[in-house]
Amino acid sequence: MGNIEFDFFANPSKANNMDITESYHIRINNSQIIDLKELVRRIHLSCSMTPSDVHGVLIALKDEITNALAQGNKVNIDGLCRFRLILGSKKNSKCNGREEGKDIGFKRIRISPCKELNEETKKKLMPITRTRGKHSSDISDYNVINILLEYLKINKTITRKQFEGLFNITRYKASRLIKTLVEKKVIKNIGYKSHPVYTLND
Repeated sequence: MGNIEFDFFANPSKANNMDITESYHIRINNSQIIDLKELVRRIHLSCSMTPSDVHGVLIALKDEITNALAQGNKVNIDGLCRFRLILGSKKNSKCNGREEGKDIGFKRIRISPCKELNEETKKKLMPITRTRGKHSSDISDYNVINILLEYLKINKTITRKQFEGLFNITRYKASRLIKTLVEKKVIKNIGYKSHPVYTLND
């Protein structure tokens, strides 16, 4: 087990200027996703249950939590977290108090960690060190457009992932810049909504 590596990243400004930042947030650079398969392996190594048994229990736990929530119940797993169903209006972002049952539906599931989970995580926290993460380049709108025009003269199209690499920026900022460039009619999407591919706007 190694250290937790972090760095500071600039928050985007609410102003309509892509170069202004107001504050910073902390992001972990070396985090990994622990999926169900890895979770089963880890639990198996720490108890006498077989991987199949562990997998079965976890799936059954998920099913029972969803069943309980679907009935309007709250679920409390001692020492871990609490689950609660949140309802909302199907038609409006806010309820007006005149909705019937058919107008109300699923909004989200609220998950709240228990105090014990927070305390135990704090006790087990690995050493924390700062490392250089992938930062968004400080670049003006004018330079973005000029660099992009030169790129598209040669390559004709660009994806969001390629946009990230071209400007050495995060996924969030790439999406934000692309949205702005599309609104300014500098580029347009010639791909699918779920898999966009951008080219110069004629």
